[in-house]
Amino acid sequence: MIFKIERTSDFVKHNQDKCPIKEAYKGKIKGKEWFLIEIKTIEELLELENKYGELIITTFCYDFPTIEIYDYYRE
Repeated sequence: MIFKIERTSDFVKHNQDKCPIKEAYKGKIKGKEWFLIEIKTIEELLELENKYGELIITTFCYDFPTIEIYDYYRE
């Protein structure tokens, strides 16, 4: 499954043009360019969490599966 991927710290600091993780690549979703990652198994998802910390998985903001690496406080 393909996910948009981002970091909370980049969102809060308005630095969304920076690649959030080395495994990400640029791709288009609904005509807009984002950083994406392909996760094929639950094990890969758990490896991502072990490497980068807490993850938030949602479709709320972009109407597309999104993984947010929750590495900074925001509320």
